[in-house]
Amino acid sequence: MSSQTRWLLPVVMAAALLAVSGGLAAQQLYRMARDPVAVAPSGADDAADADGNAKVRVSADTFAHPDGQEVRDLVQRYVTSRNRQDYAMWRDTVTTREARSMSVQQWLAAVGGIQTHDVVIRRVESAPGPHGRVLVTFRVTQPGKDPSAPAVLCHRSRAVFPLATENGKLRLGSPRWNNVVEESC
Repeated sequence: MSSQTRWLLPVVMAAALLAVSGGLAAQQLYRMARDPVAVAPSGADDAADADGNAKVRVSADTFAHPDGQEVRDLVQRYVTSRNRQDYAMWRDTVTTREARSMSVQQWLAAVGGIQTHDVVIRRVESAPGPHGRVLVTFRVTQPGKDPSAPAVLCHRSRAVFPLATENGKLRLGSPRWNNVVEESC
C-alpha cells in the first residue's frame, strides 16, 4: 500500500463525518428556527389573555432583537384592534399612509368578523434609518352565521410587514400581497 493510499482513507472518512455532522446541525437549527419560543410579559403560556385576545408570541430570534419587545407590543395592539374591530386603535398601530387608505366603513367591511389567532413574530429585520421589516405567522378565522358550525374561513398565513417610525413611534405598514403566503387550515 502506498503512502498516498494510507492517508487518503482517513481523510475521506473525516470529510464524510464532517458532512454528516454539518447536515445534522443544520437540520437542528432549521427546526429551532421554525419552532417559536413562547414569550409573554406575565410568563404565561396561554394563547389568549383574560379578555380572549390572542397573545402575540415571539421566536428566540425576535426575543434577542433590540427592538423585539417594542415590535411585539406593536403587533399585539394591531391584532387586538382587528379582533375587537377597534378602528381608532388600529389607526394608532399603522403608518399614516395605511391609516388614510381606509375609512372606518371600508376597514370594518374588510375585517368584519375575522379573528386572528396563533400569532408568532418569527423575525425582525432592522434597516438603516427609520425602517425595517417583521415576519409574522398567524391563523385567521371567520365564523359563519351559525356560531356552532365550523368556521367559514380558516387560513394559516405568513406576512412580511414593513416597519416605519413616525413621530418617534414604531408603526406597521401594509404587507405587499406578494409577501403574504396563505394555506387553508
